[in-house]
Amino acid sequence: MRWLVPKSLAGQMVALLMLALVAGHVAAIAIFADERREAVRQATRDQVVSKTAAVVRTLAATPDPLRPIIARSLSTDILTVTLHEADPGLPVPVSRHERRLARRLADALDIEDADIRIAFRDPWRPFWRRGPWHEGRGRHRHDRWFDDEDDDDDDDEREEYGDRYPGMYRLGLRIAVKTPDTPWIETVPGVAFPRPPWAAQSLIAVALTAVAIIIAVIFSVRRVTRPLGALARTADAVGRGETVDDVAEAGPKDVRDTIRAFNLMRARQQKFIEDRTNLLAAVSHDLRTPITALRIRAEFIEDEELRGKVLETLEEMQTITEATLLFAREEAQKEESRPTDVTALMESLAGDFEDMGHDVTLNAPDRLVFDCRPIALKRAMRNLMENAVNYGERARVDMTATTDAVRITIDDDGPGIPEDHLERIFEPFVRVETSRSRETGGIGMGLAIARSIVHGHGGDIEAVNGEEGGLRVIVTLPTGSE
Repeated sequence: MRWLVPKSLAGQMVALLMLALVAGHVAAIAIFADERREAVRQATRDQVVSKTAAVVRTLAATPDPLRPIIARSLSTDILTVTLHEADPGLPVPVSRHERRLARRLADALDIEDADIRIAFRDPWRPFWRRGPWHEGRGRHRHDRWFDDEDDDDDDDEREEYGDRYPGMYRLGLRIAVKTPDTPWIETVPGVAFPRPPWAAQSLIAVALTAVAIIIAVIFSVRRVTRPLGALARTADAVGRGETVDDVAEAGPKDVRDTIRAFNLMRARQQKFIEDRTNLLAAVSHDLRTPITALRIRAEFIEDEELRGKVLETLEEMQTITEATLLFAREEAQKEESRPTDVTALMESLAGDFEDMGHDVTLNAPDRLVFDCRPIALKRAMRNLMENAVNYGERARVDMTATTDAVRITIDDDGPGIPEDHLERIFEPFVRVETSRSRETGGIGMGLAIARSIVHGHGGDIEAVNGEEGGLRVIVTLPTGSE
């Protein structure tokens, strides 16, 4: 069911407010309809009691031969009047409401020794109006005149009423009165009032309120989500190492404070990186002069063996200095991201290595385009592939793509690396002597540069030993797609 939940903040707020709105209106309409139904029912019962009193008084003043005729003439669809010589079988009033109606009827009759029987039947009574604290507790009160043994007659009576008055409520009241001068006079209300529907006005009110709330929420939420969206895009660009401008401070105060803190953090981070890069570049550049001076002086050393060792050391220092300077320049380079076919980029690199006589295989999709800094990414992949062919004899490159990332794995056939050195090989100037000797070239900057570039793209890089030997380098690059 998670797919039913909106993913955006605006969608979730609209859904939550709509759920609360509908639930509140449904509850309010249900309570109002129930109260209205109960009030109308009670008023109608009181009116039936008054009409019954008038019928009884009229029949009491009517001669015996004319009573059946008068009773039939007084009967309508609203109130049925029936005369019984025998007791109709209604119970004596017991519940509070039954006794109240009996007292009202006795007061209206003003006839001594009148025997009054009243029964309720309310099959549509809601559950919250049932129970020991309400009148008509249970079936023995609701169905008093359906308590005979002939259930078929009960069903016939219900069906007959439903056919005569479709969609109408039966009032649920039955009254029988016996006076000293009359037989049993029974009155049964017919149609009380229609079954209360969900009023169209209420539904229209709910719909209009929902539309108004949706419009208000959309405008208010967009005021929050628009600057948050800009903040998210800028943060993603910063994570990829791009140069971006400050995010415009907009929206509510909390959102503006968040954007202001982000802009300040980004500026401080950028300043720190620039200072570190400039310092590294300055040191590397300044080392060139003393190294050159030492090289010239070393030429005057008469001992050829000593002179060769000194020149070899100076050459190594020169290489380290140039590599450090190149690393600093790479850090300071501000290449903009642009859509790039990474498959074509990797095929170009594999072709270059094959032209140089190296064993390189590539397994990649036919076309894979996403935003990246192609020059920097090509250099990182070249360093990783070069590391594989130099120390592992061959490079097997496999590239796969998911909806939100690209995964590039580079395997070699070398001896692997001790487990405790797998993370350290990406640090500058770190080399593992057991498998990477200086005779193969390199000073331990290639993997550091590759990691810096991958991290600059917002990705990740790790090294693991293969199950059958060799080293596997795994690069994960986000594509920025949803």
